[in-house]
Amino acid sequence: MPLRRRAQYLLYQLGTRRTIHGFGDRKHPSDITFLIPDSLGDIAVNASVTRHFRALFPDARMTLITHPKYLAAAEFNPDYSAALAYDAELCPLTPGEQSYRDEIRIARALTPNMDVLFLCQPSAWCDALSARHTMLELQNRLCGVEEGVRLMPRLTLPSQAARRAKTFRAAHGGPAVFMTRQTFSFRLGPWHQEYCRDVAQWCVDRGVRVFDNSPEPVIRHRLCSAVGDLPLADAVAVATMSDASVSVRSGFVDLVGFSRPELPQYVLYPDGNYRFSHLSWWEWCSVADMGVTGAAEASSPFRTGEEATAAATRTQEWLEGVLDGR
Repeated sequence: MPLRRRAQYLLYQLGTRRTIHGFGDRKHPSDITFLIPDSLGDIAVNASVTRHFRALFPDARMTLITHPKYLAAAEFNPDYSAALAYDAELCPLTPGEQSYRDEIRIARALTPNMDVLFLCQPSAWCDALSARHTMLELQNRLCGVEEGVRLMPRLTLPSQAARRAKTFRAAHGGPAVFMTRQTFSFRLGPWHQEYCRDVAQWCVDRGVRVFDNSPEPVIRHRLCSAVGDLPLADAVAVATMSDASVSVRSGFVDLVGFSRPELPQYVLYPDGNYRFSHLSWWEWCSVADMGVTGAAEASSPFRTGEEATAAATRTQEWLEGVLDGR
């Protein structure tokens, strides 16, 4: 581990960097703030923590603070009383670059009456913590939730988005597979897009509609529709109302899986380890380990055409079993 990360972790161990800050009544808080600067997935996973504190303090005001880019993810968590985005005046840095002091300053400016502040994502100022624990374990540890009482993340579709998705599905009837082939956290190998085309072609050849969560459809076919321009909540709702999902691991997968855990989802992970960690990507952020019961998980480097073809064959076999059992 580089020296800088060792120094960060030492400051955390010494208590100079803390993830729980009390400003009022910590034993019976009426105002709780969670600060998560970066990513749909981390906000979705935070539902594990908010479920715990909502059960303990049913009348407390619970506020999420995040970057404007990720604010829409808060709509899925009914435990939040409010969700606030900080602006460039408070912090001009891009998500994930805020310092420890930046995060505290942002929280104090936006929620000055908070009793407790939880810093749920220390990657900018102590990424060694992220490397030591799985995605789900990390937030619970940082927020002081003991292992024996931790809950799985659960989300709720925003009601208006659910209604719009039902109308959308009525207009695009028949069996459907939702495909998410892009992610911002990592990149799969050069043959991944060919894998996606093979899977989509297999679907439409069998009369199965494909909703591609991209600006352009992965293949040109009347049964393959690009839905990447839908608002986030609508896209998630359409995915949950499909018969199956084939996705690269991303925060979108969390939103879908925690909103409908039983949905059959085929989730692809890259080979290799999470950054600075002994854990593989699959181990670090497995949605099956976070209670997504319908998840089937796999990994492939997608370095060659042969690897892409083998992965597509495995996915098609899984889809055949899911669609036959509709």
